[in-house]
Amino acid sequence: FEDAFYHVYSRGNRRQRIFWDSEDYQEFEEFLLDGAARSDVHLYQWRLMPNHFHFLSETPKANLALFMQRLLTGYAGYFNRKYKQVGHVFQGRYGARLCDKEAYFLELIRYIALNAHRAKNWAKIVERGEDQWSSHRYCVGGNEPETIKPYIHAVLRRFSDELPTARIRYSAFIAEGLSDPKALRSLPRTLRYLGSEQFIDD
Repeated sequence: FEDAFYHVYSRGNRRQRIFWDSEDYQEFEEFLLDGAARSDVHLYQWRLMPNHFHFLSETPKANLALFMQRLLTGYAGYFNRKYKQVGHVFQGRYGARLCDKEAYFLELIRYIALNAHRAKNWAKIVERGEDQWSSHRYCVGGNEPETIKPYIHAVLRRFSDELPTARIRYSAFIAEGLSDPKALRSLPRTLRYLGSEQFIDD
C-alpha cells in the first residue's frame, strides 16, 4: 500500500553466493539505486552480503512487487550471462517485513548496518573487502549518489540537523550496537510485521 515501510531481504538459491567479485556488488547496487529512483522507492539503508542482501525502503506508490521483480530479474540476467548459468539465482520469493516506521526506524537502520557482524565468516568478509557494500559508507563518509541523498540525509537528521555532527552521532550509534546483544540478534524469518499490536491490527 502507499507509504508502506519495509525491511526487504533475499538470498541466493540454496544459500549460494550471489556476489563473487566487486563487479557483481557494484552491478547489483546500480540495479538497486537506479530502480529505486525510477520507481520512486525511498531507500534508507542497504547491506549486501556474499549470499544475501537487506534493505530498508518506503513505497509511496505501493509498487514494491514491481520494483523487486525488476531488480531481481535484472540482476539474475546479468549473473547468469556472466557466469554462463541458467535457472534461479535467488531462493524463492523475496521477504518483505512490514514495519512501523516511527517506532523501529533507527533500530532497523542499525540492524541492517550490523548485518555483516552477525555472519559466522565475518573475518573473511572483511579480509576480502566485501564489508564495504552498504549505505553505511555514505552515512559515515558522504559522497552519496544524488538519487539517494534525500534518504541518507533523512537517516542522518535523526541524529542532528548539522551533517558533520550527525555523521559522528550516527557512527557512535552503530558502534554501540556491537556491544548490545539485542542489536546483534537476528530477527525471526517468520516475523512478517514489526510494530505494536495496534499497528498490526491497522
